[in-house]
Amino acid sequence: MTDREIQRVLDMFGFTRQSDPFKYLGVLICARKINASDCSSLAQKMAAQIKVWGTRNLSFAGRLVLVNSVLISIHIYWSQMMIIPKKVMKEIENICKSFLWTGKDMMTGAESISWEKICTPKKEGGLGIMNIATWNIAAMVKHVWAVANKKDNLWVKWVYCVYIKQQEWWEYTAPTTSS
Repeated sequence: MTDREIQRVLDMFGFTRQSDPFKYLGVLICARKINASDCSSLAQKMAAQIKVWGTRNLSFAGRLVLVNSVLISIHIYWSQMMIIPKKVMKEIENICKSFLWTGKDMMTGAESISWEKICTPKKEGGLGIMNIATWNIAAMVKHVWAVANKKDNLWVKWVYCVYIKQQEWWEYTAPTTSS
């Protein structure tokens, strides 16, 4: 389409043109590989939530429930859409860890128990907090499964149309710049 045609469509429907990346439903949308600075708002959102909770005198059990039900849920929502960079996952882990132990978004000093132990199931002596790195991998494998099985949805059709084209999924090599 020409720029003039694009502008007509935008004007007709009242849309605005966005540059890459942009946010949709609170999640970053872009066609390139996501970097840590693109996901900074994820950690900022969690830290802001903790600042609100920090005014309350919460018990350890109360903080544990909030980490599991709210903070990890924010991560899960984002990880359904993209591979979150390791640097950002480490920052999220530190925010959750700090809030759990101190009730604040920043912690000084070492924690009493390793985060790996805390992330083990309650049956095995842990606190049952979900391991965010494992969850991010599982969420991405779900997308791989949908593409490999040619699930009938718009995103899978787009992946085949733009990237895979006439190739078979198992023989496709993704460009290093793709998200």
